[in-house]
Amino acid sequence: MYRTIAALIFMIALAIFLRHQFNTVIRQATNPHPVFPAHAPAQESRRKCVMCGGTGRATLFSLGGSGSAKSEPCRSCNGTGWVDNPLYGR
Repeated sequence: MYRTIAALIFMIALAIFLRHQFNTVIRQATNPHPVFPAHAPAQESRRKCVMCGGTGRATLFSLGGSGSAKSEPCRSCNGTGWVDNPLYGR
């Protein structure tokens, strides 16, 4: 008798836990805001670098015969992905 009651309580607790986890995952999947943003959040005094698109890396293509591209830190933002906003505080 006690084993049956303990098993039922365990199954009910497991079902509640799984339902909670399912609802959490569905809420995160349908949330319009990403859980882990690819870049730092926007700042008023700074804006995303237009040269590298906020990645902090710039790809350089050589015009020589090799045709290979190499990536290096963006010179415009020094690899941070953000530059000072000239319109801030005006």
